Amino acid sequence: MNKKITLLFTLLAFALSSSAQISFDINEYEDLNLDYDRFDFDKKYVVTNNAENADDTAFIWKVSSVEREDGWDYTVCSGLLCVPNPEGEYEYTIPLGASDIFKLGFTTLNTAGSGNMTVIVWSKKNPIIRDSIKLAIVTRDRASVDAPSKTKFVAYPNPAKDFVTIKLVNGGSETVKVYDILGNLHISKAVSSGDKLDVSKLSKGVYVLRIEGGTSYSQVIHKQ
Repeated sequence: MNKKITLLFTLLAFALSSSAQISFDINEYEDLNLDYDRFDFDKKYVVTNNAENADDTAFIWKVSSVEREDGWDYTVCSGLLCVPNPEGEYEYTIPLGASDIFKLGFTTLNTAGSGNMTVIVWSKKNPIIRDSIKLAIVTRDRASVDAPSKTKFVAYPNPAKDFVTIKLVNGGSETVKVYDILGNLHISKAVSSGDKLDVSKLSKGVYVLRIEGGTSYSQVIHKQ
């Protein structure tokens, strides 16, 4: 009898796995030596719906665990939707054979510390078909990190309401670009060290200031 039950569950699992598959290209990302304001949401987790059943396009995700410093916020983006401090379950659709992008991140509010979170995604039709992703970061005060190799500019104040001052470590001028955490470009402007960048028209939220070139440098700002 036990052998029959085991065989039954094996066949059931095989049948479900053949009709629905969801998988991420990577399952874990960590950066354990960050300036406290340098995590820029640039890491992508690509999830693909490899199901064989044409009806299997509805999926659900939730944060299964999160640990963070007091005052830190965390955000999960799936496709074009970003949810700050998500609670509960979120349903979304991936067409058969298509892929979607997840982004995980912490807004550290200028506080050094550590954070990690895990997000699980499963098929609504076959809940045992699931995969997960994890992010772990450790942020440090900028003085404790190798600043010359990681920093080309500083933007302040942060949080900002109307303007941020751009200080270039080596002086001169650069083009600063401002992206939201989905990667949409909102501002691109050439600035000299000490110039003020107008961010008054940006909606409240988290943005990434970036100087791009052979090496890219970035800083997260919080728009009030």
